Amino acid sequence: RIKIKGLNVASYELMIDHVLAINPGFVGDELDGFKTNEPAFDLSAIWIIPNLKEVAESRGYTTVVPSAVLATHLTELIKTYAAELLTRQNVAHLVETLKEDHPALVNDIIPAVVPLSAIQKVLQSLLLERIPIRDLATIVETISDYYSATKETDVLAEYVRMSLKRQITNIYKDKDNRIHVFTIDPAIEQMLADAVQNTKQGLMLVVNPADSERLIRAIGRQVDNITTAGHTPICLCSPNIRLALKRLTEAAQPLLVVLSYNEISNNVEVISTGTVRLG
Repeated sequence: RIKIKGLNVASYELMIDHVLAINPGFVGDELDGFKTNEPAFDLSAIWIIPNLKEVAESRGYTTVVPSAVLATHLTELIKTYAAELLTRQNVAHLVETLKEDHPALVNDIIPAVVPLSAIQKVLQSLLLERIPIRDLATIVETISDYYSATKETDVLAEYVRMSLKRQITNIYKDKDNRIHVFTIDPAIEQMLADAVQNTKQGLMLVVNPADSERLIRAIGRQVDNITTAGHTPICLCSPNIRLALKRLTEAAQPLLVVLSYNEISNNVEVISTGTVRLG
């Protein structure tokens, strides 16, 4: 069992004298063993005896020892709950570390211009969508550049994402320097842009339930198509609706990545696999 703040967030049963054979999705041959699902990505898998390891690999299975199953599961959970795990004290420690290499940046900005609480909320927003926060200098500089214009941490996080577009591009581009995406029909984008409102929960799309359901179904069809083709499901849209669209779809499509045009570097090829339409 893995707990956060004393509460269970995940559990799994390891067979320590076996090896986990994971089906990547295209293997039809069955193996003798105990059927299960791999815990980190919920892939179909079978616990097999070690003697069958070479047989499993020859048939296309990926074999993993129990300790690696646990490590992968734990790593994915940390990524999933990173925003919740990032406390104000953690942020203060990160800022102190940043100060060693960028003393002028930290001394001039924190907390005189930007409070620690705002930096924490922006970092949490990035972590919620699995954006690395290693380049803390760029993040703090970007926040300070726009903080006089807006105190909304949702908006600040969107500006930071644009500053981190090289890192974001590197996460999602393939070995051929391509990013496969699907897009939103311009008429729908305009409808959504008109529906973006700043609520107590942050930037949200306020649309009637029927239109919302139709939109989520249409996006779901594009997600299925791009996933079947073997690509990460990425929706490319305009910057002014990106965050609100992510929040609208995250319950139904938690694995969907929503990027804006301003978050992709010019040196990669963007391949469109389809367009979301309500027709």
